Amino acid sequence: MEKLLDNTGRGKRAIFWMNIFFIVSLIITVLGFAIWNFVHNQVNDPNANLGMGMALVTLGLVAASILMFVVIIGLVISWVTWLFRSAQNLDKLSSKAMSPWAVTILSIIPFVGQIIHFFLFRSLIKGVQSELDSRNAQYTPVSMTLLNLYFGFTVAATLMAAFDGIKLLTGAGIILGYAGLAFYIKVLSTYVKQEQILFKACDDELLRQKVDQVLREREIAQAASQVQEATYENERSSSTDGD
Repeated sequence: MEKLLDNTGRGKRAIFWMNIFFIVSLIITVLGFAIWNFVHNQVNDPNANLGMGMALVTLGLVAASILMFVVIIGLVISWVTWLFRSAQNLDKLSSKAMSPWAVTILSIIPFVGQIIHFFLFRSLIKGVQSELDSRNAQYTPVSMTLLNLYFGFTVAATLMAAFDGIKLLTGAGIILGYAGLAFYIKVLSTYVKQEQILFKACDDELLRQKVDQVLREREIAQAASQVQEATYENERSSSTDGD
């Protein structure tokens, strides 16, 4: 068995950036709604003095958008590197696992990538849990219900985003999108803990194999030494009898 690479740090970084992405996205949504509200009020009441409030909200939106750019870079790098190593580790344990490159590339294809990733991620989860079961390890299973809800809500949010002119559908799509992301973060958090348990179990297994190998080598060396001593005694005894 090949030694696995610890993926815990990458997984925790991906979760961290997802949480930041969730918060910043929520801030941008609120600020965007505030700007829309300001503009709507200005149209309905041209005499309303909304200039200062509008300027402050716009400035906040620009700052949040710049922050979002940084967050997206951090999120993409941490998530892609985590996904690749996760698939790489499973590939070392199971001959049925997909290529790490295939898993990563298929998951980042625009538009359809999120659909493909759902099935690939589910396969990774089942593969890791199967390896943990084979080692009788104790772990918290990933909730497949949450995983399915993430998929359903994300697809629904994407479809609703196409209806820009219908505020109710657009608002519902935004809410479903946030809910889907929250479910994904929860599932990912559980899965990363499973990866950590599997890494430790495999590391302990390799350590036991090395210890067993050392003990076997010592036993072989000891047996060879005993045979050599016995042979020497026999030869010495034969030589004495001959004299």
